[in-house]
Amino acid sequence: MINGKPLYLGVRGQWSFSDDQVFDLVRKTVRAQRAFWNDYNVKFYTVGLLPLKYENENEREVDGRGFSNTFVTAGTNTKALGLDDLTFLYNHELMHHWFGHILKQAEPENAYKWFHEGFTDYFAHVAMLDGGLFDQEAFKKRINNVFSVYYSDSTHQWPNEKLQNDYWSSPAIKILPYQRGLVFAAYLNESIKKYSRGTSSLKQVVQHMLAEARLYNKPFSVDRFLQLLKETSGQDYAPIVERFITQGSFIAMADWEKVTDKVVLGPTEVYDLGFTTDKGGIGMNARLTSFTEGGDAQKVGLQVGDVMVGFKSDFKPTSYASITVKRGEETLKFKYLPSRRIMVPQLK
Repeated sequence: MINGKPLYLGVRGQWSFSDDQVFDLVRKTVRAQRAFWNDYNVKFYTVGLLPLKYENENEREVDGRGFSNTFVTAGTNTKALGLDDLTFLYNHELMHHWFGHILKQAEPENAYKWFHEGFTDYFAHVAMLDGGLFDQEAFKKRINNVFSVYYSDSTHQWPNEKLQNDYWSSPAIKILPYQRGLVFAAYLNESIKKYSRGTSSLKQVVQHMLAEARLYNKPFSVDRFLQLLKETSGQDYAPIVERFITQGSFIAMADWEKVTDKVVLGPTEVYDLGFTTDKGGIGMNARLTSFTEGGDAQKVGLQVGDVMVGFKSDFKPTSYASITVKRGEETLKFKYLPSRRIMVPQLK
């Protein structure tokens, strides 16, 4: 029970964790989010967990879909899938009760992913911190990980129109609105707190939008959002939305310094293939054309002209990647660390 409202969990199959562990996670998540928004209007809530088919025990895949008062999760019930894999999934997806169910998505949907996915990500993190699901250090680490990935590549400054049109074309493009929206939400929160002299925050703006959505059943509106931001802080955020969201420019360190001293430049290791190819990235028969200076890919012996015939990586800067190339008549295998160090805005 959450504030007198029943909470149900349905589980099918055998998992590497117990039903009680899942229910405890769901209960903590729902309790934290309901308390964060002070919203107990639902009569009940149900979460389901269903197994997906898999070919080997190393597969780790989980996804979900929300319905009215219900969220259904599907995952590979392998030993590789642990409870930690469900933790943020549940916190993100259940937050869609507010960003999507109450405050409905605007159309065209892909044009506003920065809000409906990015702000969902941001407030999922904030509610987890507020509800004690993790501490300040864990919160900072997770947010800084997003900052690191987002700021790591200048191509992430694609305009919103490109993200809208090409959203389903690749995982790299699909994740960008999540990252951009989270970074923008963090920036707005600090900006609002500064210009309102600490009397308000982004949370209060969203609460106002949620109240109006309940009254008038209207979807998210950028114009109304901008109006509320101005009423709350006295600042005109239209040029900022145009620059950071529509055009896609990074929120630079100079921009952060105008609104907060909680963000500083810090070193981070980011994922970097370490090379370019004639196909623009990884691909069968892609020919290596150049290397990141001083990178591990070149140090292990890869050469310009090598033709890629195999590649395996979990796309983390701390995990080794394996690449197989053809060099003349030879087939060669290399293992290297796909990372580089850069300076990016970070929470201190």
